[in-house]
Amino acid sequence: NRTKTLFLILTISSSLVIFFAILYFIYHLWTSLLNRSRTIPFDVAASPLKLQLFSYKELKLATNDFDESNVIGKGGSGTVFRGITRDGKLFAVKRLDSLSLQTETEFQNELQILGGLKSSFLVTLLGYCVEKNHRFLIYEYMPNKSLQELLFNED
Repeated sequence: NRTKTLFLILTISSSLVIFFAILYFIYHLWTSLLNRSRTIPFDVAASPLKLQLFSYKELKLATNDFDESNVIGKGGSGTVFRGITRDGKLFAVKRLDSLSLQTETEFQNELQILGGLKSSFLVTLLGYCVEKNHRFLIYEYMPNKSLQELLFNED
């Protein structure tokens, strides 16, 4: 009888220890996922100095409040709009649609890599915008068709 009681106490105790260990693991997994979903802060000091810093207000005005008629492309990480400055200069504005740790990292990598490259074979990165949760990359505007249309359409 005493062995059965001891076995029952050990079973219940070990079950409680395992239950709380699982609960503890789930709690830490949940908090790490929450922290990971928050974006890392943008490092202004690490951004290339040659690039122009645009304000959100400027980009909103240049793209007519990001009107659908100004959409020139969509990709996995964002939408590209045609923008025009007050003096009539055209440029392309890539807006990141969702802000996560991955898109923030890609944004900063694109700034670092493309901000330092100058080539006639690449579209030039002119500037960027970082305000609150808004992330934009500003490129020179490539008129006519996209590269995909030029390569694959038989027009």
